[in-house]
Amino acid sequence: LKKSKGPEGRYWQVRAQFEYFSIKARLYRYQGKIKESLKFVNDALEKGRTLAEIHDKNVSSALANFSRNIYANEVVNLAQLQMRMGELSDAENTLRDALALFKKFGFGNEHLWHLYRTTADLYIKQERYEDAHSIATQVLNLIKQNGLNESTQQYIWTSNRVVKSYAGLNQWQKIVDLLEQLDKSIADKPALKPLVALTEYRAFAYLETSQYQKAEQWYRGHLNWVSKNIGADYRYHAVVDGKNELEVLPGVGPLFSEINFETYVKTQVIHSPYEVTYGHFGYSVSIDSDSINLVVGSPDGTAFELMTFDHGNTYFDSHSTVFSDTIPGCGV
Repeated sequence: LKKSKGPEGRYWQVRAQFEYFSIKARLYRYQGKIKESLKFVNDALEKGRTLAEIHDKNVSSALANFSRNIYANEVVNLAQLQMRMGELSDAENTLRDALALFKKFGFGNEHLWHLYRTTADLYIKQERYEDAHSIATQVLNLIKQNGLNESTQQYIWTSNRVVKSYAGLNQWQKIVDLLEQLDKSIADKPALKPLVALTEYRAFAYLETSQYQKAEQWYRGHLNWVSKNIGADYRYHAVVDGKNELEVLPGVGPLFSEINFETYVKTQVIHSPYEVTYGHFGYSVSIDSDSINLVVGSPDGTAFELMTFDHGNTYFDSHSTVFSDTIPGCGV
């Protein structure tokens, strides 16, 4: 960086800032510090935009394409954070923005594996299991077309999405077949075995296919690992020892409906006092610690501005009648 001067030197300075922010965001995400991660993702995106709009033209096409690629993938990382926060609608819009950015920069499907896998994750969270399976399978085909086999991390990461989509579709034997196929493909690569363990899905699939001994082996093996590396007080012990009265695999099966369990009971519907198209009423919600006052945001909604007469000295019907003007689209 010190040796680089002029326009190219400025490119490297901004790119270094981008990569620093991106790495910090990823670190905080792995640590579960979502708020901090979100801040650094947005900082990285700002630098990425600056690279794309100002500085990429001052370097070679190879360098420009590389920085554009990591910038577009940082948008995908933002969608992952939004998914972690439960903001699935925002995540879906962000993934559309990322796809548009990739297309704008001229990238083809061979550069979109991260985007497609994240989209599969979103579909799984939305319980769109057929769609998740379709797009994960598409990525597997792209990986094969690029010469990567079943024993590569890219293939395994994508196969994990296929497993989760199978779980949502209650196709337990397909989970068993796929994971045992992956076991064979990495038999000589022990470092990859943790990537294909997926104990929560694998052991449950063995139970559903009446392979009880294998299920017990996987549950017990993971229990021993937890005891050794985390401790006996971890909640997994209660699950495996049968001390939990109910354990539900995430997003899988009709158990809740069969026992008439309602996760969220609808008690009241709140409408905007002035409904407008695309007002985005409900974009943000805040409630105080006493659960008495609820504030609902509408960033593109219409606000009411109270009118006063004679500096407030004139009023009507003992203050029971008020007058106001509307301010369209100002947000409330």
